[in-house]
Amino acid sequence: MERRSITAAGPVRVKTREDGKGKTIGGYGAVFYNASDPGTQYQLWQDVFERIMPGAFDRAIREDDVRSLFNHDCNIVLGRASAGTLKLSIDSRGLLYEASPADTQLLRDQVLSPIERGEVTGSSFMFVPLATAWIEEVVDGRTLYIRELRECQLWELGPVVFPAYEGTTTGVRGNFDLAELRASLEKWQRDKGTKGQRDEDGEAVAVRARAVQVAEAEAE
Repeated sequence: MERRSITAAGPVRVKTREDGKGKTIGGYGAVFYNASDPGTQYQLWQDVFERIMPGAFDRAIREDDVRSLFNHDCNIVLGRASAGTLKLSIDSRGLLYEASPADTQLLRDQVLSPIERGEVTGSSFMFVPLATAWIEEVVDGRTLYIRELRECQLWELGPVVFPAYEGTTTGVRGNFDLAELRASLEKWQRDKGTKGQRDEDGEAVAVRARAVQVAEAEAE
């Protein structure tokens, strides 16, 4: 399970419901990578970045029973997809959520009011990566390694008081997450190197075979 936080897409907002019965809490839970916007590429560590690719949540919003919690606290539930109190949608920018919390004094005091006063602005989501890919890019002579999130199982999202990191740095929590990510990158690099060597060896064999064919033809 991995967790990411976001502040760059704009603050979480409280709105009055269209029917006037209560309020909703919502905003962007995740933002897709946009090549023209450096703020949509998140740094994991030096020279290693992560991008959430368009389509990463297409299956999740159809199938996953996502919850919305405040501060990832299971005791403060704001909404749930299967209950119809959490709506998820996707636009060209990213994943949007809108929770319809119960009208209780606790939620009014501890969640709605701090958001309305601008004291809570970030959002965070928890997920399991189902499909990822590593790619390599050279930018200004510097080699960068990019982890693309292509499909995610979405567990939970919602507003948080303290996003793990600000701006364009993801909220990767704990050494375990980083250790797994590093191991994944190192495996990809090893496999890439092995494939490259096989390709070079195969090309060398092909060149030798062509040389033998030419020599035999000339001998005839």
